[in-house]
Amino acid sequence: MGVMFLVAKAGCPMTDVMNDKDSQREEKLKLLLLDDMNKKEQEVKPMLSIQLTQFECGGEVICVFFNHKLSDMYSVTHFMRDWASIARSFTHGDLPVVNPQFNGATCFPPELEVSDNPSGRQDTSGTNERVEVPLSFSKFCSKRLVFEGSKIAALKAMVSEKAENPTRVQLIAALIYKAVLSAKSSVTGCVEGATQLHLMINLRQRVESPLPRLIGNIISRYIASETTWEQRDKEVWDIVGGMKKSLKEFCQKFPRDYKNKEWGRLYKLHAKQSTERLRNNGDVAVISCSSWCRFPVYDVDFGWGKAVWVTVPEFPAKDLILLMDTKDGEGIEAMVSLEEKAMEAFQQNQEFFSFCELKK
Repeated sequence: MGVMFLVAKAGCPMTDVMNDKDSQREEKLKLLLLDDMNKKEQEVKPMLSIQLTQFECGGEVICVFFNHKLSDMYSVTHFMRDWASIARSFTHGDLPVVNPQFNGATCFPPELEVSDNPSGRQDTSGTNERVEVPLSFSKFCSKRLVFEGSKIAALKAMVSEKAENPTRVQLIAALIYKAVLSAKSSVTGCVEGATQLHLMINLRQRVESPLPRLIGNIISRYIASETTWEQRDKEVWDIVGGMKKSLKEFCQKFPRDYKNKEWGRLYKLHAKQSTERLRNNGDVAVISCSSWCRFPVYDVDFGWGKAVWVTVPEFPAKDLILLMDTKDGEGIEAMVSLEEKAMEAFQQNQEFFSFCELKK
C-alpha cells in the first residue's frame, strides 16, 4: 500500500486532549490515530498514514504513522519539515529545494539471510534463530513521564562528580534503567540472571563520510549497559560511565566496519558474544531505549505556527523506553512500557519519582 490520508472532525476543543489531569487523555489521544493503525493483526499496512483532526476551537492535530521497516525518526522529521516547507510555499511563494537521498541500500546493503520470526518477539542473540515464545500485548502497559529541565540539571550536577559530562539522554536513560531493574527484580524475586540496556543510534553521522540526507531506517543499536544480578544496585553514575565507554567503543569500531561493508555481521557477532557471556548468570533480559531528543520536531510549521505538543500515544511493548524533548528543549518526556506487574512496582519508586512527574 502507498499513502493513506484521512481528515477527521472532533466535537470538542483541543484542550480536551491537552489536559494532563484528565484520566481519559490517553484514550482520547488514540482517537487521533487511524483505526487501522491499532490493528496488530493487519498483514499489510500503508508505508505512510496521516490523519488530520480538526477541533471545534480551530486547533488541528496531525498524526503521522510511518512503517518503521522503511524509515526512522530522522526520516520522519525531515519528511515533516520538507512537507511543511512545501505547504508554506503555496502562500509565500519560493518553492523550497527538497533533496532527500534514497540510496540507503548502496550504503547499508541488506543482508541476504532473512530470519523467519512470526512470534513478534525480537531476536537479540545475533543468531537469527527463531524465537517461539509468543507475546501477549495485553500484559503490557505504558506510562508517560516528564522530567523538567531543572530536575535534569540537578541530576547532572550530582552525577557529574563521578561521570564526566553526561548528556541528558544518558542521564535519563540510566535513571529509568535503574528503576526498571529494581521493579523487575522485586516482581520476579529471582537470584540470578542478567540484563542488557540497548540504545538506538543514528548511523548517518557515525560513518567516515556523513550521510545527512539519507532517508530510510538507518539506525543500529549498541549494548550500553550489562548488569548481572549482583550488580542490580549499581548507581546511576556507574551506568552512565558504562554507557559512555560502550558508545566510544562502538564509534571507534563502526566506521571501519562500515567501510569494509562488514558492520552488520560484526555487530551480530558482538551481540551474540555479549549475550552468551551474560547467560552464564542465567536468563538475559533486554531493555531497549530509543531517543528522539534533538530532532527538530518543534520547528515544523505548516503556516499555522509551530506545534504546542509533539508526542506519541501510549503503546503496549515489552521493556521499551522512548525519550523525546519537551517543547522548551530542556526537559524530556519519556514513555516507558513494561509488564503490568513490573509497572506497578515501578510506580512505587519514590526516589525515582522525585526527579519526574507521572502524567495521566
